Amino acid sequence: MKVFILLVSCITFLCSCGDKIVSPPEAVDTYEYFPLQIGDTWKYNGIGFLNQGDILTMTIDGTQEFNGKTYFRMTKSYKLSPALEAPDYFRIENDKVYMLIEKKDVLFIDFVNRDTTVGYVYSTEDSVVTKVGTFNKVKNVGWPASPVDGAPVNSYAPNIGLISSVIEGPSYTLIYAKIGNKIYQ
Repeated sequence: MKVFILLVSCITFLCSCGDKIVSPPEAVDTYEYFPLQIGDTWKYNGIGFLNQGDILTMTIDGTQEFNGKTYFRMTKSYKLSPALEAPDYFRIENDKVYMLIEKKDVLFIDFVNRDTTVGYVYSTEDSVVTKVGTFNKVKNVGWPASPVDGAPVNSYAPNIGLISSVIEGPSYTLIYAKIGNKIYQ
């Protein structure tokens, strides 16, 4: 009888756990998905009504210190809109990518936790075919939806970084990358 009660208790306990059993987050080498080396360059082809035929070029061209932290400067330029050229500043700490916005350190992407108030990995694709190659373990990162553009989705491949960015407005796909000494085209 004791064995029966123990067995029923164990089954009841296991059934009551349901969705509460959570595996630990998968470890991610954030530098692998968001490379930040001076000289790294990406080029993207514009897709969609407003930016069809545009070429977005992003280059890590230096570092700068803000509030005691070192950020990598990523300069963006657009073929059809050269006036929009502007730098963004990024740094990585503990599997998280931070961006400098209005002189404040703001969490941009968390590659491990599913905090949906910032960029978070909502899926991983085994294989993604692009113009520049086939990539495995591609992380799809989403952000909260904006009233204007909807929810943006960026796809990051290991050892290359951003391979596509899709928003209801401007969208871009990778056509060239130079990461360290390796060129993708």
